[in-house]
Amino acid sequence: MFLVVNPGTHPAPRWLANGLASQGAVHYLTALGVVEGYGSRLLPRRVRAEWARRVLPPNLTRHNSSSGAPFTDLVYLAARRSGHRKAIDTWRERRNRAVNRRAIRFLRRNAGQVDGVVTTASACLDVAEYCVAHQIPLVSYLPQPYEKADVRYVEEVNLADGLLVASRYVAQSAAVGWGPERIVVSNLGVDSPAGLPAPEPRVRDAGTSFKLIFVGRADPNKGLKYLLEALSSLRDASRDVKLTVVSPDHLQLRGDLSLVSEVELVPAMSRTNLYRRFDQHDVLVVPSLREGFGLVVVEALSRGLPVIVTTTTGAADVGLDEVAGLAVAPADAKSLERAIARLYDDPVEVETFSRHAIKLAQRFSWPEYSVRTAELVTQLFGAIHAEGLSQTREV
Repeated sequence: MFLVVNPGTHPAPRWLANGLASQGAVHYLTALGVVEGYGSRLLPRRVRAEWARRVLPPNLTRHNSSSGAPFTDLVYLAARRSGHRKAIDTWRERRNRAVNRRAIRFLRRNAGQVDGVVTTASACLDVAEYCVAHQIPLVSYLPQPYEKADVRYVEEVNLADGLLVASRYVAQSAAVGWGPERIVVSNLGVDSPAGLPAPEPRVRDAGTSFKLIFVGRADPNKGLKYLLEALSSLRDASRDVKLTVVSPDHLQLRGDLSLVSEVELVPAMSRTNLYRRFDQHDVLVVPSLREGFGLVVVEALSRGLPVIVTTTTGAADVGLDEVAGLAVAPADAKSLERAIARLYDDPVEVETFSRHAIKLAQRFSWPEYSVRTAELVTQLFGAIHAEGLSQTREV
């Protein structure tokens, strides 16, 4: 039996657990788990939308998944909505620790029956330490590149016997400490919410504004400042470019963007509404300084939205450069400006990229990810059992 511990909302561990469930016994432990039964209809719309992001795949049911901290997670969601960073960090930590405690109790109850544990890095240090102490094989899922500056992240990841990553970019960041035989690379998937029309190629009408969209947190690594610099230069050159910023940290960003014209700031929304937003724009811009994969990239491509992305992201695995978008240097407003100007001046290229985007996104699906990744992780655990557990690394 395998245990998959995922305190947050990332879909990759959830779909991995779904694939492992189809192969045999697995238990999936998250913060909210199966959301029915907690009076969800009485909760605010945005909280319900957040829960909708965590709907369990078909192979996960009440029998093999459970909630580790449902009410703590509700407070965390409320803190996120408030935009207060200290409250967000405090309640995220409480939620993660509650899920860790639940996972350790599960491991104690099922001592000797768990063949391996998969955790989400930066959220499961207590579980990782327990696995090391009790000789339980551990694979850590890294959503972001391995960075020595993040002490807690490194401390937890260094306890793992193997790694699951979403791109070659992340794998390269950790290759010194683990080697390719202990790293599974599996690109993420995408699916379209029910009720949306089929995507249509972008055809820009003459005389209309060129609409960009950015989706991300108020984190310097997301590179928003460089996009704003590029936008300012484009406006100075009399190009009619507008930007929509979708962020869960919209309240925090409100003060920073209050003096920037032609920017619409909106809070995070359900995936259905985000996809509708995609349909109303011409290009997604992902100016991140580093990004493990950039799930939003394939989500946008699935709606026929061309993408401008930096080269320091896992999106390089998608193969979109000069096919369904453009790749630019990170932390370089001028490179962003040139890429946006190129697409602004060439609506035919935008339409071509849009058509290719729809086809490209069809290579990425969560059900396919589920099957492929479960097989790879099962093989990795087999190798770990055969070769022996790792020692704590100092990379």
